[in-house]
Amino acid sequence: MAPDMRAENSELGAAKAELRARAKDVRAGLSASERELAGEQVAVAGAALVVEQGRKIVAGYYPINDELDSRPLMEGLSSQGLTLALPMTPPAPSPMRFLEWMPGDPLEEARFGVMTPPASSPELDPDIVLVPLLAFDGAGHRLGYGAGYYDRTLAALRGRGRVTAIGLAFAEQEMAALPHDVRDQRLDWVVTQAGARRIEG
Repeated sequence: MAPDMRAENSELGAAKAELRARAKDVRAGLSASERELAGEQVAVAGAALVVEQGRKIVAGYYPINDELDSRPLMEGLSSQGLTLALPMTPPAPSPMRFLEWMPGDPLEEARFGVMTPPASSPELDPDIVLVPLLAFDGAGHRLGYGAGYYDRTLAALRGRGRVTAIGLAFAEQEMAALPHDVRDQRLDWVVTQAGARRIEG
């Protein structure tokens, strides 16, 4: 008898929901000084990694909630002459678009409280995507908020050519193993305050 895929999806969704709640608690438990120091350390390790990749267009993100602050890294990349972009989130199931942005440029509040460049900004196809997350594991699986935007977007970008997905996280967000299915896009690297880790396999 064929397995009931709806039941499997429901079970997977329940497992992810439980881990999301746990991951949010872990991230929220970090102190302000721990967050600030981690952001500075990720900026150093992340800049070295991005420059090593030898590509020029980097899509970052503007942090919300308790996400690791990516702004020090983006400011460092901008100072080295790289082109930056931020995501614009359209209604599902469309993937995100990336609009050109540099530190100091204006931002507007958009869906989900995310800050995004004005819609008139040039759209770019990034070589590197800096990815926020709730949790990650050693195999490069990532737990997000559940809407699937980064999975759809990375799938679309990878379908068009080479792109590198770099997760930015606190080291405390690592879990032993995360549930996943074929729609979940793996990270190529993860950068935490402990340094940059390449995902093998």
